[in-house]
Amino acid sequence: MAKYDSADLLALSRQECRQPTTSDYPLDADVYEMLSRGQEDVIFRLGVTVPDSQYGAPTLLVSADGGYTFPFGTDSDTNAIFPIGHVEIYRTLDAIPNGPCSPVADFMFEGNLIRVPNNMTWSGPGPYARFITPPLKITASVQPVVKPVQAREALIYYAAAKIWRLLGNQENAAASMQDYERCFARNQLALRTQFAAMEAAAGLSAPQRSWANDIGQNGSGPAGTAYIYSTGP
Repeated sequence: MAKYDSADLLALSRQECRQPTTSDYPLDADVYEMLSRGQEDVIFRLGVTVPDSQYGAPTLLVSADGGYTFPFGTDSDTNAIFPIGHVEIYRTLDAIPNGPCSPVADFMFEGNLIRVPNNMTWSGPGPYARFITPPLKITASVQPVVKPVQAREALIYYAAAKIWRLLGNQENAAASMQDYERCFARNQLALRTQFAAMEAAAGLSAPQRSWANDIGQNGSGPAGTAYIYSTGP
């Protein structure tokens, strides 16, 4: 059992709720469901505040209609991927991070895909995308994907809050939710610090930084809006 893998999260969530065995309600399947909801909440919130922390490797998008549209692909459940929050589009891997394509001028977002404007087809290499894929449900065989590993601690408190509520203990549910918010805030602050420094190292001045760094601080930038880094003058 590795730290904060699915089995560890299950055991720690039960321990947090003083329901240590599978003979006690809730069942393992119920706990995994609550952990999955917690993971969705964490990734959605980080996806619109510190998106770089949850990105995977750049993905080459493939068109199925001759270059008019480019889907973000499908997940392991065969669902069309609708990225969470911030998305970046580039023509080549060498263009990352300072040579992004321009939304509207080069492409338009349509939920689970991008479309080339003016009924034209994509020209040249790419497109490559950096985005966050919605997570699958956590089970005994499907591991959590929140990054970094230590941020998964928040899932324990989220699951505990929901379990306490199912058990009818609203006081403990509220206390666990407070623990969740404190744990989330601590990890979010650490990630903001790390990735703000990375943007500065990449040569992005303050006016060019992603609006995501300002969410929860001065409110600039609409939550969930896809934004491409500006590299203007």
